[in-house]
Formats: sequence, C-alpha cells, structure tokens
Amino acid sequence: MQSSSFAGTLTAVNFTNRWLFHFPMFRVEVSYIVNDTPIVVSAHMRTSADRVPVVGSRILVLTDFRGTTHVELDLSNGVVFEPDVTKYAAPDY
Repeated sequence: MQSSSFAGTLTAVNFTNRWLFHFPMFRVEVSYIVNDTPIVVSAHMRTSADRVPVVGSRILVLTDFRGTTHVELDLSNGVVFEPDVTKYAAPDY
C-alpha cells in the first residue's frame, strides 16, 4: 500500500471535558504542508493527564491513497507536555 509522511505542527489542543477510562479526551488541529499548500486536519486525541502535548509540538502526519490520515507525536523532536499534570486528571466519582 502506498503512503506518505509529513512533518506537522500541533496548532490547537482543546479539552472536551470528557474522559475515557480516566484518560482525558481532546480535539486537536495539526497543520502541515503538501506541495507548497498548507493543510490543517482535526483529530480526536486520548492521552494520559501527564502526557498532554502543548501547541507547537511536532507531529508526524501519515496519509494513504484512500485519504486516510493518521497523526502522532514526533517523540524524536523533544515534545513538550503540559506541566500541570492535575489540570486534566479525571474527577473522582
């Protein structure tokens, strides 16, 4: 199967005030460039409260011939995480 990868940047991280199994849920936006054209994609992100990336973090964007897009943190480029680990902690019910 043919696919492509691009270097992207996390441009928005919006907390949804929801948790899945105590993991906070976010709506994120990632920007990247293909053939000199800027593209912005939106995605849902689930992570742990101590691994919420900040805006500006580097993202790998993977696409395939069907138009499927997958985004993931580029850990090789020193991702910075939200320092307040309690900010997105799931409430105790």
